[in-house]
Amino acid sequence: MMGAVLGAILASVTGTLKGIVFAIATLALSEGLRIAALMLPDVTGGAVGLLLNPALRPSQHALHLFAALAVMANEGAKALGEGVALRASDIDLAFIHGYGFPRTKGGPMWAADELGLLEVFKEVEAAHAAGGTGSEPAPLLLELACSGGRFGTCDLARSGPRAG
Repeated sequence: MMGAVLGAILASVTGTLKGIVFAIATLALSEGLRIAALMLPDVTGGAVGLLLNPALRPSQHALHLFAALAVMANEGAKALGEGVALRASDIDLAFIHGYGFPRTKGGPMWAADELGLLEVFKEVEAAHAAGGTGSEPAPLLLELACSGGRFGTCDLARSGPRAG
């Protein structure tokens, strides 16, 4: 309701203006409304959500899922780097059939590839900062993230890890 009232005020004030005067008046009025929202949090609910639609913000649940996926992918990268697994797809199949990872997500290694290994690496670094020893980013993850590579290109059975 408050948004509709503020929209009507904005339209009535700036509706008759043209060109640069319209642009300046619109900016000035919107800045005034933003300041009012900050100064009157009991009336407006404060500035939370003024700049970003709450529906567009990632939920806490989604952030926790991403953090868990990043840690799984990091452990998979350690297994690949140590030669415990020969292919990222082997790890994905083990997670799908052994641990109940959602089949539609393709496994943690494939999902990490799709989300981008640089973003996954950043999340693993944040987990390491919070978790300490044992949660270090895998060297293979760092290598692939920096080079723009993918886990799907790693086939140690044939030629060893390669980026790209």
